[in-house]
Amino acid sequence: MIALINYDHTIRLIDQSKIQIKHQINVPELIAEYIPDRSIVVWNGIVPESGPHRIHDIVDTLEGYERVILDCGSDRCKDILDNFQTDLPCYATSDIITYYKNNTSRVKFFPTDLVHLYTVCHTLGNFELPNSERTHKFSCLNANQWSHRSLTYLALSKKPYFKDMIFSWGRKTYQEQQVEDVINDIVLTDEEKDEINDLPKWISTHEQRGSGNDRGTEHPAFMNACLNVITETQSRVDTPSVTEKTFKPILAGQFFVLIGQPGCIQFLRDMGIDCFDDIIDHSYDEILDDRQRIAEAINELDRLEKLDLFELHSQSRHRFEANLDVINNDGFLELPLEFDK
Repeated sequence: MIALINYDHTIRLIDQSKIQIKHQINVPELIAEYIPDRSIVVWNGIVPESGPHRIHDIVDTLEGYERVILDCGSDRCKDILDNFQTDLPCYATSDIITYYKNNTSRVKFFPTDLVHLYTVCHTLGNFELPNSERTHKFSCLNANQWSHRSLTYLALSKKPYFKDMIFSWGRKTYQEQQVEDVINDIVLTDEEKDEINDLPKWISTHEQRGSGNDRGTEHPAFMNACLNVITETQSRVDTPSVTEKTFKPILAGQFFVLIGQPGCIQFLRDMGIDCFDDIIDHSYDEILDDRQRIAEAINELDRLEKLDLFELHSQSRHRFEANLDVINNDGFLELPLEFDK
């Protein structure tokens, strides 16, 4: 049995044999699927980085458990672990890619969006490469209007090839932001805001409006484009992470350019993913300055647009299939999580 300490400090017991991972993500249940029995899971955001806290007392009242696992998500986890007071061995899960293959750490790499995508899709069997016709060179889907996505939209809107892209903009999820972007470091100038305000507020390409993130690839942006411009959730340099957005074009058999945080392309290489470096110049991945990194990624799209991407895509099918072989490997995400105690 897994004990979950909720946001409101109530305790919920989870029977691992009865967990059903559904399309809408439930992070604690997802973690419970991949950890040992008799673990205590503490919900993200309710443990402070310093000082005593009521959660410590709640943990001490639970008997028969062997470890505590803090769902941290961000890079606050080391400070939280150092200050968490309990007699039980204590660990944290994080989606920060610097923890990938860091088996000596008390912080366990657990990219929740990717694990959820992997778990949901694998209930249907192995991933298979689609045979859909590629009718467009580029695609780019955008929901919440984070600052790096706004800059990308602004830059792409000025390109002659923009009208030929499969592009979406303006869809809102449950994370809808009506004011400034608070999860990234880019601050738009007044001039940039005015320019963006002059652009269409809503561009739809067969995309349904909904309250959650779509985990599937049954969309023209993935089925009918040669290359997907990934606009990840974050661009903040000090918390590099990836979500399902990065892996959907890989599952769909596409080239990709990633507009997110530096180091994410190298992370994919480390996982064994072919990033098509002989075709795409991913040197933007090494640039720390957010604006310069976005500008260089757009410059690379300018170069790629002049190539025959349709022919290159057709010639690369065996490489797309090889990427699926990597993802279909049971050890791809190093699950279930392993603990010393």
